[in-house]
Amino acid sequence: MTSESTNDHPLLQSALIDEFRQFSSTTSPWTVLYQDKREEDGSRRVDYCVVTPLDAVDRELRAPEWRCDLRNSPQLLGDIENPDELIYSKTGYYPDEQGASEQLIILQDHEPIRPTMLPQLSEDFRIYHDLWLDQGGTNAYKIYDNGDDEIAVEISAERVRVRTTLLRQYLAGRQRALIVFTDSLQVAPPPPPDVFVPLSEDFPPSGQLPTTYRLDRTCHDYGLNSLKSSRVIGKAVLYPGPGSNRASTRTTRLTISSPNSLSD
Repeated sequence: MTSESTNDHPLLQSALIDEFRQFSSTTSPWTVLYQDKREEDGSRRVDYCVVTPLDAVDRELRAPEWRCDLRNSPQLLGDIENPDELIYSKTGYYPDEQGASEQLIILQDHEPIRPTMLPQLSEDFRIYHDLWLDQGGTNAYKIYDNGDDEIAVEISAERVRVRTTLLRQYLAGRQRALIVFTDSLQVAPPPPPDVFVPLSEDFPPSGQLPTTYRLDRTCHDYGLNSLKSSRVIGKAVLYPGPGSNRASTRTTRLTISSPNSLSD
């Protein structure tokens, strides 16, 4: 559990912090939209995301709360005694604007009555790119006019990732930004004397306005076998970027027919 380099002790969670610092300019072909990674020692990292209007990004980054909502569901928001003011929300919450943020990944839990389903891809994203979902629900394919196809989204119980190019195209088409939230608990032995792990630290440092990411790291006693723990909570933004305005090579055509309109 100890790091090979004393300057990169696990409690520092340096890799995660660097990942969020660079997220807005990522060149990775894949972007993780959801993950729930657990370790036997008690360590756990959960990432989740929403899409939000471009003009709401600054407010979301500066907001003091660290939202990582995993199982919201559509509902009416407001005072039931004033039905004219009730608002339907896809996600079951909104910050300051009515229904401003939307989920790309939907989680549902029916245990113990039924087994937990795999994470589900937002219908808006799936239809926007006219994706074909395999029967197992584990891969969504982009199909092109020349007959070629490629995996656009990979889905498992622990992780959902999407091709970054397709994600940026979707964000550009809807004039939205992606905000990823993380909550990461790392359990490790105490650091050696030459490694300093502050009890609390903000990224970027306090006094600097966040522009593309915001993180907070705190350290505590874990309470078992003299172990320590650090928790990083934060958020980072991905804007529509280079190549996102490029038109898809396959035009989406949706035709809905009623049974009465079908020819014999």
